[in-house]
Parts: sequence; structure tokens; C-alpha cells
Amino acid sequence: MQVVVIAVSREAQTNLAVGLEENVWGFTRSGPAAVAIQAGIPVLLGTNFTHPNGRGNPRISYEEYKTGRLGVLILARATGRVRTVPDVELFPDEIAANNVLYRERFPLSPLATASNVEFADYPAVLSEAFHRSINSVGSPVAIDLPESVLDQMAKGAGLDQWPLLESQFGESTFELDADDLLPATTRRRGAGRESDPIVRMAIEKHAVSVAMQHYRTAGWSVEERGKPFDILCTRDHHELRVEVKGTRSLAATVELTINEVRSAHEHPSELFIVRNIQVEWNAAQEPVASGGDARIFDAWQPSKEALRPIRFTYEVPWE
Repeated sequence: MQVVVIAVSREAQTNLAVGLEENVWGFTRSGPAAVAIQAGIPVLLGTNFTHPNGRGNPRISYEEYKTGRLGVLILARATGRVRTVPDVELFPDEIAANNVLYRERFPLSPLATASNVEFADYPAVLSEAFHRSINSVGSPVAIDLPESVLDQMAKGAGLDQWPLLESQFGESTFELDADDLLPATTRRRGAGRESDPIVRMAIEKHAVSVAMQHYRTAGWSVEERGKPFDILCTRDHHELRVEVKGTRSLAATVELTINEVRSAHEHPSELFIVRNIQVEWNAAQEPVASGGDARIFDAWQPSKEALRPIRFTYEVPWE
């Protein structure tokens, strides 16, 4: 089975923690193996390399490297192909530099982690691939591994076997603890769909308020709608539909309904995202959302390549 191997340096671990929470990874240059990254392919990300002599530098000869181990091996699956992204900073060092450093990115779903993985326990092709990857700035390397080897890795991570079906993968309840990759003083940031409905409502209302103020300032008449889009803007006989998304995360992905996608394809639309929203609790123990960074995607029509299903409606055959 074809597998993509990616080595992550210690310097990039903060990026990795964010990427795992945001379900995305990126490269400064992806290289020829990028074509192998397609929805469903297993992805192995390794970090915290150590060597028996105590050195942690992975840029050593392969003869030395193959006797070492990975402190953390992350089992994942790609959920789409590598794409060149627009000018949106996502990873911490990109935000610090105010520049997009990893333009080639792909979506992935983490499955599990294994600790202290000895290269000696696996075929040499695995250590060779990680050595090649770390010496090419973390570019992906595609290799072939028997399913039995993937099962061995899965068992080392507490799973019965590597899930071969997408449905099996999606049903995993394993929660990856990205804090293990970060210094103790680094705070972990929330991501994904907000689990608390009261907090989610506060975030959504704040994002809509920010968006409405923006369009009013730009000279539009603004009307809040809600469904199948959030804001209707009118100006000089022109109409513009605006879909608003708010999140406390860095917003590598946002959730869309089928009606929101259909509306964006049938009418002039923009996507207005407010990310990095702060939430505090007032004296009445009510969530109060504030702040955030706004970004507008104009002439917005979500492409099929950028969409992936996360749930289905099933018609039960009762009769």
C-alpha cells in the first residue's frame, strides 16, 4: 500500500500542533511526491527523533539515523490533495512573519499517535523515507508498505488495525493531544466546530456584527438573514450575499451546509471569516465574544476540490 511519510523538525512542532488541530499540513516545497497525496492515502508524520548516543540531530548519515527512533509518530489519512492556497497565514511562524510560508497544503485527519517508535522494528524503507524527508526540509516521500506493517503501527498506537475504509477512519474517537508536542509554557488553542452551543452562538453573533459593520461602512444597506446566507447587502440596485463564519481557531477549514454552497454558486456572494475570536465570561456567567481578525473572500464560489463531506443523510429502507 502506498504511504506518504513526512518528517517534522523540532523547530516546526508548534506548527504541527496547530496543523493537527486545524486538520491541515503544508510545505515550503512539496516535491514530486505531492501527486501521491490524494484523499484516503495513509500519512505518517514523525517528530522528536533521537539517537542512541543521545543526539537528537536527524541530519546525520543514514547509517546512524536508522538506529534511532521517533519520539512521536502520528498516524493520519489525507482527505484531499495538495493545493496552492491564497494569501492566508495559518501557521504560527507565518503569522509572526506576516507572510505565507507554506503555500502548498493538504487537508488531513489525525487518527492516533505512537510513542518511541524504533526504526529497527520496521522495514528499512521507512527509516530511509524519514531520513530523506528531514533532509529535504520536510518534503513528503511516497513509499510502499505492506498492510501488515500499517497494522503493526496501528497496534502500537492502541488500535486493532489500520482502518482501510473511509467510514472506519471517520468513526475513530481517538483524540490527539497536541499539547505533547509543545513546550509546557505554550497554550493550546481551540479549533474546529465549537462544542458548546451557547459559546458557538456568541461567536457567530459577534462575527455577524463585525461583518455587518464592515459592509455598512463600505456603503451597503445591510439586512441580516441567517439562512441560506447570513447577510444580504444592497447598493445601487446590486445585491450581494454574504456568508459569515466566526471561530476561535485559525480557520483552516469552516463548515458549510449544502444550502450555503448552493447559494454561493447561484448568486454573487462573499465569504466573511472572523478568526481568532476571544471569549470571556461576564459576571452572569454568559460568554462574551470579542476581537478577531477578519478576512473577505470575494467572488466566492466554493470549489468541489476544496469541499469534503463530513456527514451524510441516509434514507432508511423501512419498506
